[in-house]
Amino acid sequence: MDFRAEILKAQSEIEEVRKYVLERPLRRPKTNAFTVILIVLGYLCVSFFISYGIISLFNIKRLEFLVYIAVYVVDLLLISNYLSIKIVECYQHYASEERRRRCVCKPTCSEYAIAVLWKYNIFKALHKIRIRLYITCQGDYKVDNP
Repeated sequence: MDFRAEILKAQSEIEEVRKYVLERPLRRPKTNAFTVILIVLGYLCVSFFISYGIISLFNIKRLEFLVYIAVYVVDLLLISNYLSIKIVECYQHYASEERRRRCVCKPTCSEYAIAVLWKYNIFKALHKIRIRLYITCQGDYKVDNP
């Protein structure tokens, strides 16, 4: 009896996820490629001015290049999650309905990516997203929360 109940529960869960993936309305964020480009350009400008300010303040001439690189790397790590979220939203905005409905998981891969990017640092988030895209989201319908 317990075995039969577990099978029915698993089948109903698979049906629920299938219905979610195939019939739910797709979210199309208001973001676009122009927004992502503006974020990158803003990042570059802010990083340049911070680097220039540090070099001017401490009168660093010999290691000027290293200061620029260090500031760019630190700033990139600080905004990388936000920038990655915007890139995923850009995908959600432009990807076709057919492409977006290929995912067999609940939440969908793009929703999962945004949740993981909010929750973890960029390195752990990218690792989890890679596992989700290439391993978990293969085969049958399933629930896979971050």
